[in-house]
Amino acid sequence: MMIRVSGISPLLALFALHLAGTAAADTPGAALQFDTRGGDAWSFSKVISGTMNGNRCDAVELVSSLGRTRAQLSEDRFTATVPLRGGYNTVSAMCLYKGNRVGNVVRQSWNVRLLDIPAAHAEVSIEGDAVLINARSSTVAPGVPAPLVRYSWRPVATNPAQLEVLRSATLSITSVRGPLLRLRSPKIDGDYRVSLSVRDAFGRNGKGTVLFRVVDGKAVAIDIMHEHPDWRACTILYGVAPALFGSGGLADVARRLEEISSLGITALWLSPVTDAPPGDFGYSLTDPFRVRRSLGSSAELRSLITKAHAHGMRVLLDFVTNHLSKEHPYFLNTVRFGRRSPYFSWFERDHGDQPTHYFDWTSLENLNYGNVEVRNYVLAAVTYWFRNFPIDGFRADAAWAIRQRDPAFWPVMRAEVENIHPGVLLIAEASARDPYYTSQGFDAAYDWTAELGLWAWQGVFGPGGQPPNLRLLRAALTNDGSVLADSAGVLHFLNNNDTGKRFITVHGLLDTRLAAALLLTIPGIPLIYAGDEVGASFQPYAHPSPIRWSDPNHLAPFYRRLIRLRLQIPALRSSTLRWVHTSRDASVLAYIRKGSKPDRDVAVVLNFGASSFALPLASVQSENVPAVSWQLEDLLTGTSTGLPPDRESIWLAPHGAILLRRAVAASSDTLSSSCSERSHG
Repeated sequence: MMIRVSGISPLLALFALHLAGTAAADTPGAALQFDTRGGDAWSFSKVISGTMNGNRCDAVELVSSLGRTRAQLSEDRFTATVPLRGGYNTVSAMCLYKGNRVGNVVRQSWNVRLLDIPAAHAEVSIEGDAVLINARSSTVAPGVPAPLVRYSWRPVATNPAQLEVLRSATLSITSVRGPLLRLRSPKIDGDYRVSLSVRDAFGRNGKGTVLFRVVDGKAVAIDIMHEHPDWRACTILYGVAPALFGSGGLADVARRLEEISSLGITALWLSPVTDAPPGDFGYSLTDPFRVRRSLGSSAELRSLITKAHAHGMRVLLDFVTNHLSKEHPYFLNTVRFGRRSPYFSWFERDHGDQPTHYFDWTSLENLNYGNVEVRNYVLAAVTYWFRNFPIDGFRADAAWAIRQRDPAFWPVMRAEVENIHPGVLLIAEASARDPYYTSQGFDAAYDWTAELGLWAWQGVFGPGGQPPNLRLLRAALTNDGSVLADSAGVLHFLNNNDTGKRFITVHGLLDTRLAAALLLTIPGIPLIYAGDEVGASFQPYAHPSPIRWSDPNHLAPFYRRLIRLRLQIPALRSSTLRWVHTSRDASVLAYIRKGSKPDRDVAVVLNFGASSFALPLASVQSENVPAVSWQLEDLLTGTSTGLPPDRESIWLAPHGAILLRRAVAASSDTLSSSCSERSHG
């Protein structure tokens, strides 16, 4: 379709430009020169500047497919903001003197990589027994706008119950064509999603999705910045680096999904699958829109996600948003052309105009978030994967670094992602001690101290055989004595991609078993990294061989039992933890995990000592429930013991663990309060 601007078509404008050039070819004038070369553009307008060598211009005019723009002149320089359309654009600049073109015409090309489509947005409000979804906040396409002419609604197939249009026995949701949708509030609890599609006068479509929740039979709107997906509490995260699974990359990971699922894992975190140099772990980003060939194809990634969902596991990708590789085409362009590169200002630079790096990784060039095109590029890259793959969330690499430079970015990112797939889980590589992250778009952050990258458990565990420093551990789990702002949003781990040698290699099998019991019985999200369940020993960045999945220490059944307990027993997923002090606080860690009622509490006792310990039952009794009245159940072994009236303690073996609960509480933990039915939603 030909678009007319200011009464003249782009073809006629270019023809007029040709005639003007022919008529004034012999007239002396300024030699124009652009400051930068052309290239990719990540906005629908471009600030284009240059010089007028000769200074004979009354005006400088720039012509694009969307019309003419007069530049601002200052001495021998010109600057103009030129509108662009999606795809390839040719921009011509000419010098005008007394109304005629003089001198040369210079041209450059810009390829706008953003989609020029309308944006579908809607807000949910609750009015009595009605759920009102209003799509009037949808916006026209940003490059070449056109009026919105149609709104279409569709319920998502995984909703807990059918949705009914209010006050209409015959009208279905898909029959509604206006910007307002009024639904009868469902009575079945759960998350409900409704998809919205808007179409403009040029036939371009934009899509979005809204979410509302039903709690105790009543609908509630969701505040995406401060409320978290309901499946966060049930998340048992498993870290996957495809190279550790075999040379087949994603296909090898897919072949192991059944074994991973059998542990009770509810979500996978894949290390970066985007393009990177050969042999790189994935954080040296060269193309954020393409699956790395060494890992497989887009079809193989989509198949992996589909198979994971079939096993009841959600899938999170790992996105690099802080930097690009020194081998990225944009950075290579700056090396070749310097300030004439259109991407020179894309990279953060020091006072000497040298690029800054991620820590001492000189191959990773920090992005300049003061550049709007950088922000658009990163937003487009992340949302690309949500639009084209059924992923359920992401981990943001170096989220702390972007927060330092552009703290307003992450809430914008959350809103963009939620509009595509509401109810996702976003994890920040940053300290959970900083409340910024879980209040500005993230659902979890790392178990770090306030010091960047320092594990909160650092220094707690010594070399194999030496007792841990439980005083430091208690302080780490309670933020040095004060309660964490969102203890459920702390990502806890023994190993991840950055921890070097594996925990079992450094600290030995006995502490590994107890640390695993700790990991899976404290508030927060537990991360089990690839091979933890079999005691694998490697260093992720040292190009290790694929994991041998033998389990000589029989760790997998131990992990499986702990995970099953966490998924089945609400107390082990609660956000509260009460310390229990014993006569051996230096070697025994004891705490109560609060249930919905005192008789549903669980007492966790971990004996890091080399000798047996008599655990006084009075110290771990639930509030208002005398210990002598318990029919005790050891959840780890599944055995229960009736207590005689004179029984005052239970013996705990060296390096032993016990999870105690009243046996009668088992019948009180209903399926509705457990995570036993895993589903990706």
